[in-house]
Order: sequence, then structure tokens, then C-alpha cells
Amino acid sequence: MPSKTGLVTLAAVAGAAILCSTTSMAANTKIRIGAPVSLGNALVDLVGSFQAYYYLQGITYDVSVTIDSNQNLKAAVTGSKGPDPYDLILTDDSELIHDLVTHHSSSVQGPPFVFARDQLDLYSISVHVGAYPTGLPADFTGPVLIPDPRIDAHGRAAARLLSERPWSIQHLPDDRVALQSDVTVVQAAVDLGMYPYGILAKSTICRNPYGTETYPEGTYHHEYPTLGGLRYRFIDDTGLATAQPDRTPAAEQELAEFSDFLKGVGTTWATDVLKSYCYTVPTP
Repeated sequence: MPSKTGLVTLAAVAGAAILCSTTSMAANTKIRIGAPVSLGNALVDLVGSFQAYYYLQGITYDVSVTIDSNQNLKAAVTGSKGPDPYDLILTDDSELIHDLVTHHSSSVQGPPFVFARDQLDLYSISVHVGAYPTGLPADFTGPVLIPDPRIDAHGRAAARLLSERPWSIQHLPDDRVALQSDVTVVQAAVDLGMYPYGILAKSTICRNPYGTETYPEGTYHHEYPTLGGLRYRFIDDTGLATAQPDRTPAAEQELAEFSDFLKGVGTTWATDVLKSYCYTVPTP
């Protein structure tokens, strides 16, 4: 699933910190970004695009990216897990954003901003799910694999989807539904043939580098749009700056420019990257 922006494999981004760093104008202009694994590959490309865009203007920016769970991101921002290492968090979890803004307002800075929107896809390597009007057969016996809704925003959306007709699975656990930690683990388990199908983020499996959406060769998928037909809540990818009293003016400027870059202010470089991962991009 290569992209024109140079897709970095998940193995390169999962786990600890990824440093997308160059020699900066000054050591204190570095900004630190935390994000969940669902955004990992796209974020590496976004940071590279941001650095390239400003390099062409004679500015060299330093950015570090850490991939972690949303739970750990919250703990870092609120101070319940050591000092806050982030200037900006990017997350697919709207409930996390609401909690931070509502209950931890002193730990964050400025309003949150939505920079991309994702949706759910049913994914399989063995079942032609595109042949069914609802993707997942109405009488399926399972199990279908989804991210754990207790800890994953896409899992919560998948659980809401499965609660609707024709499946009407109102409560989990259920014998027809299996859980894993996140969308990348769901894809890996389906690819290994451990489950007949999984529900995951469209951006996990879809690429659109040249205006045509493509999926892994030999696989099947079915899209669940958030408007019309089957319904579930939008999965918004949102940015929120943290409150850092010791942030330098230079770092503050870099943070503002990266945030504007994500929102498509002044250039489409970031929105082009996001569209290549099949995200819907809001109008600046």
C-alpha cells in the first residue's frame, strides 16, 4: 500500500518515539507531538511534508513524534504520568478531547481543531463482503474482529454500528464479536487468517495517491458511510495544543504554523497527504 508521500511502515512508528528531526534554526524550536497508532503512518508523512514545505522557504524545523495509546496521551497531558512531553496531541478520540477541554482546561491551550475525518470499513481476505448490501451478512455467526471499544475510538464506532439493524448486537461481550487493541492489530489478525473479517478505519487499508482509491491486492472491503443508510458517529481526527509555560516564542510560532499547516491554511500540502490516506478533509 505505498503512497506518493513515502509511506513509512507501521513497524517503523509503533512503540516508542519517532524522531523526524533535522538541524533546527535553534535548539528550542523543537515541538513534540503525541498521537495514537491509527495516525502513525499518516503523521510521519505529514511531518516530513511540513519540514519540506518550510525548508523550501529557508526554515528548518525540528519535530518529534511519539506514538502511544490515547490513555497514555491523556495521562501525559494531565500530569498523572510524569511531566507533559507534548506540545500538541493529535487524536481520533473525541471523548478524550472533550474530557481535556472540560475537566483539564489548565493543561491545554486554545480550542481543539478537526483536521481530518475517517470512517469504518469492513475488511476481509477470504469473504467477498462487497457482495452483501450490509457488508457483514445479517445472519453472520462471526466472529468479526473490532478494536476494543473500551479503549479505542474506532472500536466505539464499530460497536455502535453493530448495535443497529440487521445485527442488533446491543451489548458486548458477544460470541459474534472479538476484540483487539487497535485498528492495526485488527488488520494484522485478519491478514493472518485468524478472523474472517474485521471492522477498522478506512485510512488503515485505503490509499489514494493519484485520485483513485486502492486497497491491498486480493482483499475485500465494504464501506460504512456516516451519512445515509447505516449510521454511526463521525470519527474526527483532532488536534489540541498543551499548555506549556516555558515554551519559547520560537517554539510557539512553530506550533502555530504546524497547526495551520494541518488545517490547510496557506497550502494544501498537508491536506494532499491526508487525502492520500483516504481521509475526508474539512474546508479551512
